[in-house]
Amino acid sequence: MSDYNLLCDDENVCYEDSFCKLTPTSLILKTYYIPTGNDKTIELTAIQMVYYKKQKIAHDLLKIKPWGMNLSSIWWGCDKLRNVHCNNKYNVVIDTGKAIKKGFSVSNIEEFLEKLKERLPSEIPFLNDLP
Repeated sequence: MSDYNLLCDDENVCYEDSFCKLTPTSLILKTYYIPTGNDKTIELTAIQMVYYKKQKIAHDLLKIKPWGMNLSSIWWGCDKLRNVHCNNKYNVVIDTGKAIKKGFSVSNIEEFLEKLKERLPSEIPFLNDLP
């Protein structure tokens, strides 16, 4: 086992919650596509920028959507309570340089960001805001 995988479990899962799964080489967004609910896999080498912001009730309504695309150029994976969470969940958006960015929720932002930063080049920006 390489040092790269030390912070992952025996199944090479570095972070997982009900919305996403991080492996040593990819980020899997759960229940991403409408209407099938299939997952979306993003190779970590494709990530150019990471945005994140705490979810607040009725905040950023023009930028976020429970599932699909709103007025922004972000396709959101399914989280039917995204607009109404009042806990510690975060919205995360991944920019891969394509026209459509990928958005999803994260339950434990500190752990997720720590594990993701360990797997990306240090020059990849992380911005505490939404595009």
